[in-house]
Amino acid sequence: MTLWRTVAILSIIVATVQCTNWAILVNTSRYWFNYRHSENVIEMYSLLRSLGWQDEHILVLDSGMTPSDPRHPKSPVMRAHPEGTAASLETLTMGQQDLEVTAADFRSLLLGMTDPHSTSKRRFSPTSSSNVIVYITGHGGEKFIKFHDQHEMLVDDFAHTFRAMHGAGRYGRLLFLADTCKSGTLFDSIVGEKGETVPVDGIEIPAGHMSGALPGFVGIASASTGEDSYSMHHDTELGVALIDQFTYHLSQYVRERVTCGPAADRVTLGDLVYSGALRPISSTARYATTEVRPSASRLDEFFCPGVTWKPYTI
Repeated sequence: MTLWRTVAILSIIVATVQCTNWAILVNTSRYWFNYRHSENVIEMYSLLRSLGWQDEHILVLDSGMTPSDPRHPKSPVMRAHPEGTAASLETLTMGQQDLEVTAADFRSLLLGMTDPHSTSKRRFSPTSSSNVIVYITGHGGEKFIKFHDQHEMLVDDFAHTFRAMHGAGRYGRLLFLADTCKSGTLFDSIVGEKGETVPVDGIEIPAGHMSGALPGFVGIASASTGEDSYSMHHDTELGVALIDQFTYHLSQYVRERVTCGPAADRVTLGDLVYSGALRPISSTARYATTEVRPSASRLDEFFCPGVTWKPYTI
């Protein structure tokens, strides 16, 4: 077999390999004055779409239903800044809305155990080769987050769910983003509390890389123990805050620094820590990972939709 034929065959094989990433974006709060939480998930949705994600791989769960709220004079336009560009929602198909967004249904989606008769318009179908973003916003406290003031998801629930996801081959690496009050405590059952971790390049890693640590986990949260999460911009016409500080600054950093494709700038979690991008927020962001080398946690591997290899031209 000639060299050129070998290259041609390999190129055809490589052409069939596609790594597809998934994201699930969740707002757990309801009511008009929690507008910013709906905008948080819309901002993350718009960010991923701007990086080339297909809508089919982004599952949005919104308890607030703010874009279609009858009190919204600009419906369905959502803005993160009073003078900013409106988010494009033309392709958005909501996965679940209103009271459908429960802790139980959220866990079921992550684990692929959705009731086939569910009214959800989407399924969440990552594989062991997927890098998965789990983004959650709303109201929380020490080691829990509330789902529309009716029930809670505890820190151990997150750890057990993510561990079950890994065991079922539903992610390769997982980026957990949390924008709630005391959100950093949601990592405690995954990487241990701060007293059980060691800092490496400003990022918490389990002390001694403790036995049974959840593989491939990266966490970034808006607030550490005892701290609240704060809103960013306020719209006087609507009478509500538009977005939270953490989501706004994180999105701006990714938009400015992360590119997708062969010539992508390989920005890492460590780069984010030392960039100071999250220092303007009024709380202290928490960073944690179970990887021994934070420099291995490349943001483009999570925020880019995946790589479809094309055959060489012979």
